[in-house]
Amino acid sequence: MHAALGNLEVIYTICSYTHLGSLPVLASTCRAFERPALNILWRDLQSPEPLIKCLPSDLFSTDRGRMVLQKPLDAMMWDTLCKYTSRVHSITVTQSSRLVAIIEPLGSLMLSCPSAPASLFPNLHKLIWSGDGTNGAAEVLRMALVPSLLVLDVQISSASSAFLSVLSSAGALCPQLQDMALRIHPATDESFRKISPFVTQPISQLRNLRSLSVWDLGNQGIEHVMQLKPLRSLCLDLKTPLVCERKLRPEFPGFNDLIFLGLSTDTLKRASNFLSSFQVIESREIEIKWIADASPVLHYPPREMRYRQT
Repeated sequence: MHAALGNLEVIYTICSYTHLGSLPVLASTCRAFERPALNILWRDLQSPEPLIKCLPSDLFSTDRGRMVLQKPLDAMMWDTLCKYTSRVHSITVTQSSRLVAIIEPLGSLMLSCPSAPASLFPNLHKLIWSGDGTNGAAEVLRMALVPSLLVLDVQISSASSAFLSVLSSAGALCPQLQDMALRIHPATDESFRKISPFVTQPISQLRNLRSLSVWDLGNQGIEHVMQLKPLRSLCLDLKTPLVCERKLRPEFPGFNDLIFLGLSTDTLKRASNFLSSFQVIESREIEIKWIADASPVLHYPPREMRYRQT
């Protein structure tokens, strides 16, 4: 072996320029490449499917076009899975026909895990979830909400009670979370009212949150948001029925340390009512977007701004 390959930095550089499809082969060439190649291969998962593919194929069968877990994993299989999951830093879940096919067996797999979620994904920092919130999805989400998580981005079109229950535990399970974005698509009055109570609770527990993007959660939700002292960026979708429930008088102390405040609305009145409900809002930058045909944007350039209700 060439002397340069004894330098770990050189090996990582080689691995970083290797196509992802070739990394498994590179990892099997010699011990010097195994760990760096596997670290890069598993670091950022663009799909949860590799969690199933790394296991023996006879564990699963097909029933009506969907994968089904046939038998439980033995200790050796769990060791193999943990060997890979411990390297994962980010997971992206995107709605697709393939996800629909694997989400249930993957959920069953997560549900049968003998270890705590933090042991399965000890280095997971980022989770992007853009898909349905089924019962199987709830089991996968539970395994991904670990203490090391820093970024949580969730967009759902529908959500089961199990999924919402797991989401409501994010504040307790992910105390170090710094960046949180939650969206509902398509947005309906019914979905906002159903999901909002499960979102308000974890937000009140996230004492390290610095960036939050969410719909207007109503009076109780805003009260929780104002208590997040580290919060520096706040983006709110005001096109929700909960906005109409806010009284037209300054009843909240407001925000004093924001760097960015972004409001998305379909009428100027909603934005005005929201701002009027605070005694003071301090932010270096404020942006108001009207979501209409022309979608104009009112943008205040980066500088210290103070909105005070009189």
